[in-house]
Amino acid sequence: LKRVYHHESYNNIFETVTRSYGIDLIDIRSRFLMDDNLEDLIGIDGMHPGVAGHDLIYRSITDYLLDRAIKQNQHRVA
Repeated sequence: LKRVYHHESYNNIFETVTRSYGIDLIDIRSRFLMDDNLEDLIGIDGMHPGVAGHDLIYRSITDYLLDRAIKQNQHRVA
């Protein structure tokens, strides 16, 4: 059984919407694609994350928020 991954089209919608509203987008898709074990990250339906995928999403969001907080703090200090 070959898995079909649909997250590219889903991600394209998010990119379009966030860009049109000027909202930051956390690029989780790129982090999924950089991982050598994509099948471990994506569930059997080809769309939703598995346990390892949820962990990667958590780390991506945490990294983004920490980076943003550091940058905001640097601007306040300067």
